[in-house]
Amino acid sequence: MKKRQFVYMALAFLLLMGMSSCRKKSINNPLTVNSVGAPWELLVVMDKSDWEAPQGRALFEVLDADVPALPQSEPRFKISRCDNADFDGLLKPVRNILLVEISHIYSRPKIHVTEDMWANSQ
Repeated sequence: MKKRQFVYMALAFLLLMGMSSCRKKSINNPLTVNSVGAPWELLVVMDKSDWEAPQGRALFEVLDADVPALPQSEPRFKISRCDNADFDGLLKPVRNILLVEISHIYSRPKIHVTEDMWANSQ
């Protein structure tokens, strides 16, 4: 009888330890890596031709605007840019990613927000 109680207690203890050591994982893939980069860093995935066009300059001006109510000038984000073709496995774990797709097939602008798509805390 004591042996059976010991086995149940040991199993309960192991189960409790296993459950408490788990952390939230991405729904898409439980083996995702942690994100890299600071919260104020932003990777804009946009073709160079669009980035240098008026729509790209307008986007840059919005993202590079100063944070209000600070005593000195500080931009909202530290912006990096890469082309759609260069956005691969090395850049996917970046914490903040803005994927921009400009095409004539769209009739109106749309924003889609996704969390933890390629990395945790993304």
